[in-house]
Amino acid sequence: MCAWDKEGIPGPNSTIKTFATVQDVEDANYEIIHCGACGDCSNWNDIQLQYTSSKYLAGIATVCTKKSLFRKIDIDDDNDVVVQCNHDQIGFTMPCSKAWKYDQLNTKGLATFTFIQAQLSNAFADMEVTFRDITMATIDESLSGPKFVPWVGATRRRMNIISDIRRPNYQQCTIVTQNWTEIFPDPFYPPLGGTYTIQPANGPSERVKILGQDSGFSMAQLLDNETNASLLEYDNVPK
Repeated sequence: MCAWDKEGIPGPNSTIKTFATVQDVEDANYEIIHCGACGDCSNWNDIQLQYTSSKYLAGIATVCTKKSLFRKIDIDDDNDVVVQCNHDQIGFTMPCSKAWKYDQLNTKGLATFTFIQAQLSNAFADMEVTFRDITMATIDESLSGPKFVPWVGATRRRMNIISDIRRPNYQQCTIVTQNWTEIFPDPFYPPLGGTYTIQPANGPSERVKILGQDSGFSMAQLLDNETNASLLEYDNVPK
């Protein structure tokens, strides 16, 4: 179990460590933040992104993955185009960005035809995981999940976050009882903004404009409803 200490309100300075059992967490006066051991994404910054980007992460990660097409890739290179995309357009720390790159490119490399087909077929826009459907989510899970999940540590499923990829309830880590909305009240605000196609679980695809820190707007302005409404543009994309 990956947990943080209960000393005060959770924050960037919280101590995060791995425990063997739930009882060990409780005995140490810690709180569970996700099932499984802590990994390269089990830090305040990346845990926050798992929650605040839950609606957009799949769409941005797809854009970052496409940057690898027809390029030489190096998972250990901080300047690699996919690593930099994960770092700048999502906001992951560098170690977490590299772990995500493994997931993105390993899945693409082992299922190239399916990856390309998924960009062309509306049938593959369904990200819901069921026993009856073969989707990009199930392909990714079977090909990259066994290495990727322990590597990153923190994932939305392990944090008991409901995300854009719908999963059966039994796959959620329900022993996590953190109030993520209270802990992370600020909106997703990556280093670089952009416009992305996202696929809600129950609805048509959308083109979403995401403001980044490069926009020059402060967090206070983003939190202002009138300002936010005038800056964000949501345009449905016909299926």
